[in-house]
Amino acid sequence: VELFHELVASFCSSSVVPQWGENGAQSGRQGEGEGDTFWVLDPIDGTVGVVSDCEDDQYVIGLALVKGGEPIVGVMGMPNWCNWSLQSACSSRKGAVMAAVKGCGTFLLELDETDGDGDENGSQRLPRGEAQSVDRANAQSVREATFLISQSQRWDGGALPIANGLAASNLAPSRVIKGCCGSLTKYAAVALGCASAYVEHPKPGTKALKIWDHVSGVICVTESGGTVTDFAGAPLAFERAATFRPGGMGVVVSNGNFHEDLVQALAASKQQQQQQEPVD
Repeated sequence: VELFHELVASFCSSSVVPQWGENGAQSGRQGEGEGDTFWVLDPIDGTVGVVSDCEDDQYVIGLALVKGGEPIVGVMGMPNWCNWSLQSACSSRKGAVMAAVKGCGTFLLELDETDGDGDENGSQRLPRGEAQSVDRANAQSVREATFLISQSQRWDGGALPIANGLAASNLAPSRVIKGCCGSLTKYAAVALGCASAYVEHPKPGTKALKIWDHVSGVICVTESGGTVTDFAGAPLAFERAATFRPGGMGVVVSNGNFHEDLVQALAASKQQQQQQEPVD
């Protein structure tokens, strides 16, 4: 718990410039980190959620420390999380911070402005409340699962490979819900148990994924007991670069109980698509 508070406090007050971040990559800034150890920052994941009038729409500030190709520390600030109708982890209407350390688990701290002491500039100190261990969804199979998809997607429209692949195996989730905005929101939802699985499908024309959209979410899910892989079932590997190329150009996030079923469904969907393509 003390380590959690130190991470959160550093996250909110740090002047360290990360090695790779959405703004840093655009401006070409160079930050701290040596060799295969470096920081990754996403200042806002889910920009639509910041300006949206919909109370359910979310956004995340993500920070992660990567070493040897994998995240070892991850923090996600979620200012609007406690207003999301899908979650039930919060008792108030304030924001929340999720943090994970490799081998130590994932923790959630609900923020309460009344517990902090303001400084001379009127800013609020982070309260030193009690961090709660994150519980993930308990669905044991695809048929018990709650799938999370983006607002723009349709499960039954024939466009999602995961839906097609599961249908071919006569599998259907118990529930499909939609969430906005950004990838890190979906990672947080799976880590907390608001959803059992989320699949980020490849977008046409995309040759690589942005590292900052994933890395802090990966460790929060895996340390909560979940699993994150590419479409081939391999763990994600993050090099010292702004982008990475997962197998199949997609990511599978689950509570870990039926992950292999999802990977197999994606493979079946790909095979089915290849069989339907015209032969020259």
